[in-house]
Amino acid sequence: QLYKEGIRLRETWFEKLERWEEALAFYNKREEEVPEDQAIPVDIVMGKMRCLHALGEWESLASLTGSTWANSTPEVQRMIAPLATAAAWGLNKWDSMDNYLSSLKRYSPDRSFFGAILALHRNQFHEAIACVQQAREGLDTELSALVSESYNRAYQVVVRVQMLAELEELIVYKQCDETKQAIMRRTWETRLKGCQRNVEVWQRMLGLRAIVIAPTENMHMWIKFANLCRKSGRMGLAEKSLKQLIGIDAPLVSTIPYWSEQRQPGPGPRNAPAAQVIYAVLKYQWELGQQLPANKKANIPEKTLYCLRKFTNDAAHRLEVAKAHLNAQAGSEVNITGDYGFQNQMDPTLMSPQTQRALYDQTVLLAKCYLRQGEWLIALDKDDWQYTQVQDILTSYSQATKYNPRWYKAWHAWALVN
Repeated sequence: QLYKEGIRLRETWFEKLERWEEALAFYNKREEEVPEDQAIPVDIVMGKMRCLHALGEWESLASLTGSTWANSTPEVQRMIAPLATAAAWGLNKWDSMDNYLSSLKRYSPDRSFFGAILALHRNQFHEAIACVQQAREGLDTELSALVSESYNRAYQVVVRVQMLAELEELIVYKQCDETKQAIMRRTWETRLKGCQRNVEVWQRMLGLRAIVIAPTENMHMWIKFANLCRKSGRMGLAEKSLKQLIGIDAPLVSTIPYWSEQRQPGPGPRNAPAAQVIYAVLKYQWELGQQLPANKKANIPEKTLYCLRKFTNDAAHRLEVAKAHLNAQAGSEVNITGDYGFQNQMDPTLMSPQTQRALYDQTVLLAKCYLRQGEWLIALDKDDWQYTQVQDILTSYSQATKYNPRWYKAWHAWALVN
């Protein structure tokens, strides 16, 4: 529409709106328009790099920075260096990261920050602490100036200051025993939940912690991050996060039970993903099916709902079997309610606290699955309701309240459909 009215869209507008895929597409289009006998303008190259950095496309960013680096002047190399260093960090290419660091401006916050990450990786703790202190001093002036202008402008710098504080904690973490490490992990989780629900902020914080904590050890927060990406329309980053969590390069549908009754052999995960991860993948697949008309025609939403129902039935069966086994051992009925799983504290000889927590998490997940079933049934059949469908929806919401009777969302949905 804007083109018809004679207004040329600018790539930087999309960047400011954080619509990175569209901005990247425009930069690619501008690059194609450059004659073959001319060099690609620096602003196009830098724009593409910024977009790839925001999208977490580390392989593409590393390739672009590597190909541009050799033919660039020292001034352009200094502009590229922070993005190139970030790409090397994202790919765990520590030697490349070291090479790019030398081109960053001496005593700049970026150089000190990345230097601290590199020193931490190499267990050079005294050097890492010195780099953190240098970076903090460099950000002090910048933060003071931005805070006086507006909170929103200063927030990104505040996040960087918080990352420096966490870098200091990571240095301590690497030198602590397991008990202290567990306490620190819980603190980091609580802190991240208090951060702004912004994809870039969460991506940076989780990337920092990944230096010492693998995504599989921080599954709960990586799932939350994937959900945040999905809700923000960043489907590519959501897919990348889930693949990183599962540890595969194959399509995510290869991890969904019952997606293909005769599954084609392929490089799937070595071990089956946790139930919470499969649930996150199902939500991602549903959103993907809703976005593209071609996916709707291919019945992707219907297929996703089918897999969710089968997955939920299997999980409910496993839970009932586990409860029956515990009932036989305890000699009385086990009630999985309460804040930490059970109304009455179980005998530790019958069930460890870890088992109690696992059963409680499984019960909460089942409630979420049944609630999601009801929502998806309504979304698929909102224009053509039949009596049998109404009964399925009511049953789904009823089961959600059964498995998590303290969950207000389940009771609210149940009340609305009635």
